[in-house]
Amino acid sequence: MKKDAFIFIDKLQREFGLSLKMGIEFEFYFSTKYKEIELSNIRIFSDLQELFNSSLVAIEEEDGVNQFEVIINYGKPREISKVFQDSIFKLKKYAQEKGNLKFINAAKPFADRPGNGMHFHLSLVNKLNKNEYTKNNNFLSNLLLFSIGGLCHFMIYDFTSFAPNENSYKRFFTGSYFSSEQVPEYAQYVSSNVSWGVNNRTTALRIIKDKNNCYHIEHRISGSDCDLEAVIFAISRAIYWGIFEQINPPKQVMGNSYDREYSSLIPFPKSLFGALKKIKQLSLNFEKYKKTAE
Repeated sequence: MKKDAFIFIDKLQREFGLSLKMGIEFEFYFSTKYKEIELSNIRIFSDLQELFNSSLVAIEEEDGVNQFEVIINYGKPREISKVFQDSIFKLKKYAQEKGNLKFINAAKPFADRPGNGMHFHLSLVNKLNKNEYTKNNNFLSNLLLFSIGGLCHFMIYDFTSFAPNENSYKRFFTGSYFSSEQVPEYAQYVSSNVSWGVNNRTTALRIIKDKNNCYHIEHRISGSDCDLEAVIFAISRAIYWGIFEQINPPKQVMGNSYDREYSSLIPFPKSLFGALKKIKQLSLNFEKYKKTAE
């Protein structure tokens, strides 16, 4: 039986008076059926800008050749889920109408290009719509620290939600290394361990302060091939239990998470088989978290 993706979002609201707000960025490629060309030269980027010309959704060119990113701005998770599904439908329809294009959202479709990630921007607001991740003195609030603690605590246990198939694991750089200099530059922006840091793109959780001096979490693990609602369930459950049990986060990463000084961080699984094996090992410890809303 499929889980209700929003059950812990409702519990946060009912038990703590907190609403989870969410925004999404997801990357994808367009590939031609013929030879690789700069697709923006045939007006595709301009077409996509017109297709996503709204206050809620935007489009950007990304680092990979023929790679783009859809940005879905903050909203309620149920609404964001609908906008995401509509965006995927529009992209596939556009590729079909062009005739010679293929929409690709696999996590790592090309060995020599950046992968396709899906990042989740998360904040909690109270009944007055005030951000609860920021203290009055602009420091990280306890609610933010407990949310980070929960997300780190559950990260490996929920890993197959973020990386659901074998190709998903090709996006993570999990080779042997002793310094960030040995890791390709684009790969350093995809973390390979359970980590968090303020404005740190090398960590799994990046804590961002916006122009209003309010903090939010950027969850940077998932590939664009993930099941959106499975990730929403995993993230909201981790945040709920982090707050409920006041789980403290691990030590913050101050530098590059790929550097040798952070070699003790819990590494991501290297394969789907490895992830499933690790989840099985952890299952007994996580049995108590299977409690859901009554």
